Amino acid sequence: MVTYKEIGRYRGYRFGSDGSVWTKQRRGPNPSGKLSDTWKQMTPKPWGKMGYFQVSPLNIENGKHENRMVHTLILEAFRGPRRAGMCARHFPDPDTGNNAIANLQWGTYQQNCEDRERDGNTARGVCNLNSKLSEEAVHEIRAASGRGCVMEMSRKFCVSRTVIWRIRSHRGWTHI
Repeated sequence: MVTYKEIGRYRGYRFGSDGSVWTKQRRGPNPSGKLSDTWKQMTPKPWGKMGYFQVSPLNIENGKHENRMVHTLILEAFRGPRRAGMCARHFPDPDTGNNAIANLQWGTYQQNCEDRERDGNTARGVCNLNSKLSEEAVHEIRAASGRGCVMEMSRKFCVSRTVIWRIRSHRGWTHI
């Protein structure tokens, strides 16, 4: 059975234990601030490439819509505000689309990093969208460690000499 809770500063919004977000706010100009008589389920917008979702509830404290992640709103509604040093975790199911309260908890940054590592979501190597190198290139750079100039390698792979040095000294791309 789905239960619903509200967050005081978001009047006219409620958050479901199944990860749903509902509103009574009217669309379009509403200078009177009157709420609708019926609840309507909101359709969260995808955010980023990791599968997170966001909505833009109206904050009555400042009168502005705020872009907020659904999972943090669900946690705030059911578990209370985030404490200092804590972040939202999708646990035990790493699916970022599963925003049910049973799958969410406040945790430390370290726990979140461990989750990301365990689930294979760490942006390192070719999984990092900014990476210019492949694993084969890293193996080639390390194999040529005793011979060849750092400058030649940096030109060949279009990276800085520092990147070549870090790979050769095993301070970069340490996961392979």
